[in-house]
Amino acid sequence: MFAFLCPVLILTFFFEAGLANNIDVYRSPESLFPSGQYHYKQLQEKKVDQKNLGWIKVYNIQTKKEGWALEKNFFQAKDFTKQPDSLARGFAKKNAILYKLPKLESKVLTLLSENEPLFILQHTPPWKHVLFGKIEGYILDDQIIYLNQSSTKAISKKSISLHSAPSNNSPIIFKVEQHKETDLIERRTITWYSSQVSKDLIWWNLTKSTKTSSRKQNSHSIEIKGEVFDSASLPDGSKKFISANGIFEIQKGEKKFKKIDFFKNKNHPLAVAPNGVLFVGPYISYDQGISFKSYVDWKKLISAIHKRTVKDLSLDEIRVQDKVGQKLIVFVSEKNKKYKLYSMDQGKNWVQVK
Repeated sequence: MFAFLCPVLILTFFFEAGLANNIDVYRSPESLFPSGQYHYKQLQEKKVDQKNLGWIKVYNIQTKKEGWALEKNFFQAKDFTKQPDSLARGFAKKNAILYKLPKLESKVLTLLSENEPLFILQHTPPWKHVLFGKIEGYILDDQIIYLNQSSTKAISKKSISLHSAPSNNSPIIFKVEQHKETDLIERRTITWYSSQVSKDLIWWNLTKSTKTSSRKQNSHSIEIKGEVFDSASLPDGSKKFISANGIFEIQKGEKKFKKIDFFKNKNHPLAVAPNGVLFVGPYISYDQGISFKSYVDWKKLISAIHKRTVKDLSLDEIRVQDKVGQKLIVFVSEKNKKYKLYSMDQGKNWVQVK
């Protein structure tokens, strides 16, 4: 929920491709989807902190594809540097077995958990003589993650998606399974900034240009009386919705807002899924705001907060957690109490989360 506390606000909207001075904002630097847009100047003025996020571009020889992923999701040569005692370092795969001797018939010393650190004493294919804590034993080559000192190799810590750009919001190209070796092509650090322009911190970055377009922009102004409670746009930018003493919509290229009579003069939080499903408070629209129906099972929501009845329950914020609007997080309040709830079936069932 983004609230602007101006009694009378003049809103100027630019409907030009790219919305040159507007920047997507996120709940965190690792969010999958943007939660809205703000003007660059407003974000810059209220900047609080910054965080660097490391990305690497890797090439998978099996699929012959390359893509970007968070650096922290890979083991790299720096994770396998030589120790002061000249022992090489490795990590056990899930359920790897440590034997007393380099024989499958040998006594099993222990069953190793995933990513247990090991020091490699000697390599005799297909076995490695390793030190696990104070225990010496043998482990098969294919049960250990090990890199030579090449800085051009990386191994996936878990099954991860590779993106077309260094951003979780970019399209997924392919997936790499756990413990697959890849060629490291490029490193990049993305600097994220947090700004306090609402009651929660929001995050943004400058990977896209924020310079004003030289092309002429079509604009219009409209006076909204009262505070703008929330706003949201369809993914293709064809329509904008505003909650301000009622719900208003405006089409791209139009000059006047139209009030949606269904909501009368009541404010509701707004959210849009990447596939265009629109949420207005407890109502949902599958046709871009032409028709609405209730999607919240209030009985189950109230039960999820362990109450039989609730008076004056308010739905304050909606967060879409997937591409189709099935997984939702909502924030509701009752007097001075606030609750966070999660639904994985578009409001039919709810669980309270911390």
